[in-house]
Amino acid sequence: MKNSLLVILIFLIGVFWTFLLPGPRVANDYHYFFKELSQSLFERPFTWREVVTSEGLGEYSVSTLWSWPTNFVYGMFAMMGLNYSSLFRFFGILPFLGLGIFGISKLLDYYKILGWGKIIGTIFYLTNSYVLLLIDGGQINLALAYTVLPLVIFYYRRSVFEGKFQERVKFSLSLLLLSIFDFRIVYFVALLIGFGFVFDVFFSYQSLPKKIKNYAILVLIASTAIIGFHAYWILPSILVRAPALPLTYDRQSQLTFLSFSNIGHSMLLLAPNWFKNLFGNITQLKWEFVFIPILVFLAPVLRKRDRTVSFWLVIVIFAIFLSKGINLPLGNVYSWLFSNVPGFSLFRDPSKFYFFVALSFSILIGISINEISKKAKKVPLIILLYLFLIIHPAYTGKMTGLFSKPVFENEYIGIAKIFQEDKTFSRSFWIPTKNPLGYYASLHPATEAFGLLEKRPFTSSVIGTYELFNYLRQPYMGQLFDIAGIKYLSYPYPDTRRENLKQDNIDYYYWLKSKISNFSWINTLLKDGQVPLFETKNHQDKFFVANNTTFVVGSDRIYKDYFSSGNLNLSQNALIFLEEKPGGGNIIQNFPESKIYLYDKNNLDLAATFVDGNNSIFPAKYLNFSPSKQNSWWKRETSDLVSWRGFLQQKYGIDNQDFDFGGGWAVSEGSNDLRIKNNKLKESDILLARVMTSSRGGKLEFLQGANVIGSITTKEDNSKKVTLTLDNKPFEYDKANFQWFEVGKLKDTSSQLTVRTRGSINVVNAFVVVSQERLNEYKNKAEELLQKNKINSLDEVGLLQKPDVSYQEITPTEYRVTVKNLKIPSTLVFSMNYDSLWQMNGKSGVEVYSFLNGFPVNNDGTYSIIFSAQKYVLPGLAITVLSLVLIVLKSARNAKKNKT
Repeated sequence: MKNSLLVILIFLIGVFWTFLLPGPRVANDYHYFFKELSQSLFERPFTWREVVTSEGLGEYSVSTLWSWPTNFVYGMFAMMGLNYSSLFRFFGILPFLGLGIFGISKLLDYYKILGWGKIIGTIFYLTNSYVLLLIDGGQINLALAYTVLPLVIFYYRRSVFEGKFQERVKFSLSLLLLSIFDFRIVYFVALLIGFGFVFDVFFSYQSLPKKIKNYAILVLIASTAIIGFHAYWILPSILVRAPALPLTYDRQSQLTFLSFSNIGHSMLLLAPNWFKNLFGNITQLKWEFVFIPILVFLAPVLRKRDRTVSFWLVIVIFAIFLSKGINLPLGNVYSWLFSNVPGFSLFRDPSKFYFFVALSFSILIGISINEISKKAKKVPLIILLYLFLIIHPAYTGKMTGLFSKPVFENEYIGIAKIFQEDKTFSRSFWIPTKNPLGYYASLHPATEAFGLLEKRPFTSSVIGTYELFNYLRQPYMGQLFDIAGIKYLSYPYPDTRRENLKQDNIDYYYWLKSKISNFSWINTLLKDGQVPLFETKNHQDKFFVANNTTFVVGSDRIYKDYFSSGNLNLSQNALIFLEEKPGGGNIIQNFPESKIYLYDKNNLDLAATFVDGNNSIFPAKYLNFSPSKQNSWWKRETSDLVSWRGFLQQKYGIDNQDFDFGGGWAVSEGSNDLRIKNNKLKESDILLARVMTSSRGGKLEFLQGANVIGSITTKEDNSKKVTLTLDNKPFEYDKANFQWFEVGKLKDTSSQLTVRTRGSINVVNAFVVVSQERLNEYKNKAEELLQKNKINSLDEVGLLQKPDVSYQEITPTEYRVTVKNLKIPSTLVFSMNYDSLWQMNGKSGVEVYSFLNGFPVNNDGTYSIIFSAQKYVLPGLAITVLSLVLIVLKSARNAKKNKT
């Protein structure tokens, strides 16, 4: 059909016309980059980032470093003077439309879907509710991967059936482009190729050996290209530390949380959050979308016994089934795949399978339209109008992200000027999260109320489970903000387009805003209005020296007990909690002037901190999150601290704030047995157990077969009280305590242990298995250290000093720090999220305050602090460049050969 491209363009302009309007556009997943941040993107890849791909306290960034080329392009053009609004349109929306039209058109041409079928198939692929929500929500890179996917499949089919080198190179390059936009979608391509191979074995006209050869060569070339290009982040991932999913992301509960789509949404290709794109706000099935699946499933009726129809019909059935996640029917299938199939945990949000639903629908609709238009030439026009009408929220301003103008734009621009005029380092804190138009840059990284909830001192400050941000109202919070370098606090008024505010919500907003104004650690309100900005009284620089270093054996309730009054300064007292992870006590020797404080603990608790993880057993590792018929024990993990404490308080009237050595809690309610098999359980070694004692405890008995190893009484008849206070309202509970007990000597070689419980609730944190000789060594070491370094109160502080600290940021992964006028050995605090890969003069630091980096400094001098993973990026980048050069040279040589 003539002018098909013109028809497609007119339709797309009608949908995307709002992007022709000037001004910034933002969404939850697309934050505005002001000039300073945009230009900073023009840099080599870094394995640690404070901004862009991380929260304001930094993170190991290899898990998202595959997108570095897109950031680099943004940064390059920002250096040329383009603002972020222009960059978004030139390198976001325009490539989406251009690559989208080109890619899907090529694939439709390949399947001989022409005329109205090609027009409507292309339009549907680029304007269905799923992809429009991707764009509106700001997932631009994912949307670009979506547009490249048809092109990848086109070159895949061409290379398999033609077997030409040039087609294989084109496939590899298109796959490479897709991997830059979103590396996870390469997994989808692998699944499709796997299915395509099976399909071709049965239905292709090629001989089997030739099929296998073509597929093998294709996979080899593409894999080499992908691995070679991404070597700049794959190399540090292999040699230092592999990317890891955030805590809790691999849990089955994530599927319950994110399986928004039901079978009806998937059948209609109706995005479950259409059209306001509000998280968790699921739209009802809409009757007007029902004509979409009718058009899809007309294809096998109108074009019978067609291999293309059969191929994509199978794909769409599987994609519909998977995109609904764990919802009915057969939801346990997705759960099994998530837990057992390598790589499947990347798709905790099952709606990603809408990629294949949309692509299959577009091809099958194109086939149906081709067949219909042969007999009814006006029907395609009616369908075109229908497709335009059902997505009307996109072009009528009813959506809430990139398709609409941001709220409070002028106020955010005004706040940005305050940050830009401040030339000293500090962080900002946003409640509940940073608005996408909020300012952030390397000089002023942004933290969030939700983000800090993942940091131990803030998590443990939450009282109850209803209002998670009440940690802000703890009297010592100003001191934690001080060491975190937070100078600014902003609490924007909610976006009424995205939140259905009731009077209670409005009252709470103004009540909390008033509370913040009256915090003792808030200095002033810099700017009022819909986006108020507060300034704190004190904040530390990125590096500061803490005079006193104290190793704490016990909980971080110590913040409440010692730092609420303000008499002690947290920035002058580096606290290292030895019960956060196994072997913590072994670092004491690195801090010669440090002190040890047994905070409701005893000598054995200190001795146990010298035992490394190789001799530790955590029974929670053997358990599920809920009791079952097979096992009445259940577990909670470190990241569950708030809900765990809430459970203890509400059900048993007890409270505990102890650390768990990173191993979680194994819980038994009532009389139960837990059987553990572990090769560390060796005959004649001594078994130590760390268990909870409380007013609701009972007794623990430890057995090997019929032999009783020992027992522990976990019930306290005269337990202490603990009072938690929020807004002057006290909450009193019985105090529970975790302590180490020497159970007894193991008596057989079975490597098995049975734990038998009696009482309302018993909790086991860890076991340690050591020889008697080694245990005595640990006890003696603890005794010696306590005689020399023990203090009975944090009030026993050492000499106060004010050393001079200056630093130079060479790159985000390298600093030069100069310390002068140091009178006593102290701790240099680096206010970034703790990571053992941060090293000072080649040695890793320690975790201070449970979330920052600390390094021992004994003398004046200049110290080099480097993120060690970065040294592998440049060699990897060299492989990246070499891979591209080889692909280009080989392709050019082959093209020249073909011409001759």
